[in-house]
Amino acid sequence: MIVHVCSASAWEEARASGTYRAESSASEGFIHFSGWSQLPGTVARYYADVEGLVVLVVDPAGLDVRVENGFPRLYEPLPVSAVTEVLPLEQALARAPSGTRFPRRNGDATRPVDRRPTQRRCRSPVKPTGAAARLLPRAL
Repeated sequence: MIVHVCSASAWEEARASGTYRAESSASEGFIHFSGWSQLPGTVARYYADVEGLVVLVVDPAGLDVRVENGFPRLYEPLPVSAVTEVLPLEQALARAPSGTRFPRRNGDATRPVDRRPTQRRCRSPVKPTGAAARLLPRAL
């Protein structure tokens, strides 16, 4: 299974039309996904201050999903029928493995490494706020 973070309103629009199209579909040509272990890091990095989010749990079977730079990408609209669950962000983060993990830069998605900021890597790490701050591990 792969996961995608989106607004609850975008999901409702997708349910009505039968397909989900992320904003990145038009600008980049694909929809960004994460694995379960990547979800906490993705939320901390891109959605820290965003409210009203849901996580789509997607069965990639039969979809044009490609793993590039360690992250799944879908090069077509997402059919609503491929979504097996829709979870509130808080519930999805509780289900995800703890810790912020990103895959190695060489694209080896099977061996994730910890990419939390350290004093040597980042002098002033960005701290998550909102729902992400309450649910992500304190180590961030």
